[in-house]
Amino acid sequence: KNACNAICQSLTGTSLRSGWVLPCGGARYPAAANKVAKTSTWPADSKFAENLKWDGNNHLPSQLQRPLNHCQCLGKLPKCSPLPTPPPTPPSSCKEKGGWPGRKAAFDGHGGVVTVYGKKFTQLGGYYQIDWPIVKLKGSNLDGVWSLYGGAGNAYGKEACNAICQSLTGTSLRSGWVLPCGGARYPAAANKVAK
Repeated sequence: KNACNAICQSLTGTSLRSGWVLPCGGARYPAAANKVAKTSTWPADSKFAENLKWDGNNHLPSQLQRPLNHCQCLGKLPKCSPLPTPPPTPPSSCKEKGGWPGRKAAFDGHGGVVTVYGKKFTQLGGYYQIDWPIVKLKGSNLDGVWSLYGGAGNAYGKEACNAICQSLTGTSLRSGWVLPCGGARYPAAANKVAK
């Protein structure tokens, strides 16, 4: 009930429909849900509150027992907002190496980072993301152009990412940043950027 109520309050500011029942049966999330979410969660608190705390595990949605297979909220379903028309993309003035775009450091080369290359640079809501970052180090103990060890988001990965953020924009790593522990590898094209 708390999970469903949180959804209702977030979408329409309304409550869970009185009389809502979730049958106890063998229904599971369909396998396609695994492409949307990688893990499962539930409210950790027994009482609903605005600052509800959540608990979770590493189960894929399709593996979760007794899942929340539907939710019923009072009121009208919110409408989808039309996507804004993106402005035309100006010609890139960014550095390139091996076909990958790059950005020069603007803030004193934190940790020796003077240029950052990436397969893709994306501006998101209040933060930006660099896919498959590669750095050029200068004035460090290991000058050159390097791909980066992420350590599944451990202290090494966080410090590498923080050095990139500080060098490019003088900002910190986004709170809540997570680097999944999986079998992903740098694409082969990265070998043309870093040796």
